[in-house]
Amino acid sequence: RQFLDIGTGLPTAENVHQIAQDITPGTRVVYVDNDPVVLAHARALLTSGPEGATDYIDADFREPARILEEAARTLDFDEPIALCLVALLHFVEDEVAYPAVRELIEALPAGSRLVLTHLTEDLNPSKIRAVRDTYTKRGFTFVLRSRDEVARFFEQSGLAVDEPGVVPVHHWRFEGGAPLPPEMEPHTLAALDDIEKVRYRDINDVTDADINVYAATGRKG
Repeated sequence: RQFLDIGTGLPTAENVHQIAQDITPGTRVVYVDNDPVVLAHARALLTSGPEGATDYIDADFREPARILEEAARTLDFDEPIALCLVALLHFVEDEVAYPAVRELIEALPAGSRLVLTHLTEDLNPSKIRAVRDTYTKRGFTFVLRSRDEVARFFEQSGLAVDEPGVVPVHHWRFEGGAPLPPEMEPHTLAALDDIEKVRYRDINDVTDADINVYAATGRKG
């Protein structure tokens, strides 16, 4: 019933609070990002239902103490919290990423969860290395971690990783987990841009050749 989503990114549909509050209206969600463009659109992330609450923190993942302090305005740290680090950690070097995750987890109570996705070169390496090279040539940190290196984020804090473990994201408990896409005539679908076609595709259309991302969740005992 509580979520701390760091590295939120631009508001889209469905956002964490929309999904969670649709299931449990009283859910509280705190979003964190350091992108000024996200900050400009933050009000779109603050449209909580009347029974729940949302907040937005303009902060960097490298400041876990500040994030925790400001998140406490909205979240109750005596009750379980889901820490969401989705498509974030591959932008953070090892010497910062592992200690920051550990500090965040240590502050969470028993029953909390870590939700994590991470790019890797274990899967379809040539494709993702080209992406990495594009980022690094522009001066960005871009770290492609192996399955064991992703698992380390859970192991270092003693989290019990949920089944099926650290797996390619399209294999993570997908059975019945996504609604069927709306139907569309084939000729109409073919006329759409690639990005517009996404909403009309089912999770089962994804193949191993499409994926460079691991996903996992784990529970704090």
